[in-house]
Amino acid sequence: MNNLDAVCQLVRSVLVDTLLFTHPNDLSVSRPAFPFREPWWDWASDTASCRWMQLFEYYIDPAQRTEWDIPPEFRQLIDQLSALALPRNPIHIPTEEPLEISSRGMSPKKAHEVKQSVAYIANLLHSLGVDPRGVRIVDIGAGQGYLTRALQVHLGTTHLLALDSSEIQTQGAQRWQDRTGVIAGSITQKTIHITPMTLCESIDEWIGDISRQEEQGAGPAPVLLVALHACGSLTPDILRSFFVQQNVSKDRRLWTPIGVIAVGCCYNLLAPQGN
Repeated sequence: MNNLDAVCQLVRSVLVDTLLFTHPNDLSVSRPAFPFREPWWDWASDTASCRWMQLFEYYIDPAQRTEWDIPPEFRQLIDQLSALALPRNPIHIPTEEPLEISSRGMSPKKAHEVKQSVAYIANLLHSLGVDPRGVRIVDIGAGQGYLTRALQVHLGTTHLLALDSSEIQTQGAQRWQDRTGVIAGSITQKTIHITPMTLCESIDEWIGDISRQEEQGAGPAPVLLVALHACGSLTPDILRSFFVQQNVSKDRRLWTPIGVIAVGCCYNLLAPQGN
């Protein structure tokens, strides 16, 4: 059995199926009787002991935690997950020029994510034969704008649109942008509640403004959609907007999506309808 077959078999197991298909959102919406009736639930629901910490420490060093009464099905699951896990070593992404990403205001984790994202996007555009200076980039869920500014500096992208659902984040991004000084091109900050339709409408408006300012009319502008932390339903919403825009007739299309780079997270924030 190869590694992929083993992963599929594990995902289809009764225990994993039970854990994955019992979603907190389902419980809060329909409020059914709690579904777990398995023998291990008495152990897991014991609030007197820190069960999740026992599971974590067993994952870190199973040989040293044999004295705990962790149910055998959980031990087996953790052992299988550890055996099937992909390497977590950082991946080096070569770039034409070394990336000197300013980490000002960022945690080491955030700085690493931004640097890797910029390198990956640069390689993607190169592989597509797209000039970074001509592509329009939309940073969705841009937060404080660390990735937005790094893309402008290191790719030379002329125009970027930074979207976030929080006005506080948008104002923070604008303050950071003001501190960095003037760079050729523009970063447009906007606060919206992001859905597939509002995303497309915001990009339409933005591209229209750029076209009027630069008096361009050479066809739809190439747009790359990026989201470093596409929380909850944001990832499927971005993908839906990609296909919505592709279905717009070419004679009415202001822009053409050339790709999506979305890193999903916070799956507990998925909307019930976000299937």
